[in-house]
Amino acid sequence: MKNKLQIILFSLPFFMFSCFQEDPLSDPNEEVLEKLIIDDGGSTGLEISNNGNLVIFNFEHFSVLDSKGAFLFQTTPEKHGINTLVIANDLIFVAGKSKESSGGKPGISAYDSNGNPLWEIELEVPEEEVVETMSLKWFNSRLLLFLVSGSEQSIPPFHKSIPFFEISLTGELMTSNLGQLATDVDYFANHILILSDNKMLIQGSRKIREGIANEGVLVYLIEEGQLKWGKEFGNQGFQAINKIKENGLGGFWFVGTRQTIAWAIEIDSQGNKVSEINHQTYESGKNWFYDLEFPKEGILFAGFTNKGDGDLDEALIALFNRGGDLIKEEAISQNSHNSRVYAVRKRGNDEIVFAGWQLNQNSNRFDSWIFSKFLEDLN
Repeated sequence: MKNKLQIILFSLPFFMFSCFQEDPLSDPNEEVLEKLIIDDGGSTGLEISNNGNLVIFNFEHFSVLDSKGAFLFQTTPEKHGINTLVIANDLIFVAGKSKESSGGKPGISAYDSNGNPLWEIELEVPEEEVVETMSLKWFNSRLLLFLVSGSEQSIPPFHKSIPFFEISLTGELMTSNLGQLATDVDYFANHILILSDNKMLIQGSRKIREGIANEGVLVYLIEEGQLKWGKEFGNQGFQAINKIKENGLGGFWFVGTRQTIAWAIEIDSQGNKVSEINHQTYESGKNWFYDLEFPKEGILFAGFTNKGDGDLDEALIALFNRGGDLIKEEAISQNSHNSRVYAVRKRGNDEIVFAGWQLNQNSNRFDSWIFSKFLEDLN
């Protein structure tokens, strides 16, 4: 189902976005983006196709904009939501929990470059288990889907199921497998990072039980169906991870929040902590990192902060060098609305694209918000 939504293009005050300039860096047709898609529910994810089209999504639907930000179409999967999305061979593949079953039975569907449905497949997980997280990856001309599911347990060892599926380009189930992971720690699985068809990283949060106040960040590396190592990071009190990403050096970045601080941890391939960033734009309120990218200048984090004017949520962009020193940050709100950035991606050598939402307080309306910046304006 495709619906065209209202899009607003608006100019920005110079004092707020001096980087939204008229003069291009290199391409005479190169322009920064600033778009709102009205009443879209907001965007929590962003991917960029080979031709520069932008694919933004939330659990309900995905929308495609062309390279200049013009709205092309929106598509809603019929039977499942969108927990994860990948682009390959000019096709869009999405996977998510069922909209009908209480246990979150997973499904995958495929669409052509115009948003037309090609196929849809539903998959099985162990009975009486709830899907906690999933990840989809295009690998060696096939789709890989890894899930973590579990049920309520009261004594250790605590068991998690790890269903695995290989799907062909035409939607045929090629292989499936069911792994198990038993730990002494009861946790809720938050993320899976697929590294290959037999290697993955699982991140979870310790479940709080009586007498235990530590909401630790748990990380497990599984290869060839075997647990290679398990680590725990963090301190007592609230902390959450929103994104895991490879650092290009064999290790990983974990980004999220710790109490009121935007938080990021880098670990090596053996799970040893390499570096840590704790950042506050405002000393009180909330500061969150949701995503990160690696421009040539260092590490770019995106998220939100509040306690700005009127206690609004403001989109947070923070650039650090590889040594962990802050180069520049911006806290951005638009038209006195709550604003957050959930995803950031590089496009070409010079441009960074951001996606998130704005909350129209007068109507409780969530709008998708997409904008870009040039790298030279981030320094």
